[in-house]
Amino acid sequence: MEGDAVDRIPPKKSYPNLQLEALVTRVSPTHPSYETIVSDLGKRKIGYFGEERASYFLLFYQVTLVSFFMDYD
Repeated sequence: MEGDAVDRIPPKKSYPNLQLEALVTRVSPTHPSYETIVSDLGKRKIGYFGEERASYFLLFYQVTLVSFFMDYD
């Protein structure tokens, strides 16, 4: 399983994540909305981290297609 880490593609950051990361570096800490921006960025970073973790663990499950046919007669 050593090669799996190399083959894994991390999820892309969403556009709002990138916007908030750029905004927090440009807004003054004394700005009235600064705390809200930092809070929103923190929540989005946690969500992104969760997506990365989920995609890592899903690598261990082999996906197979299953079809169910129901006969109601």
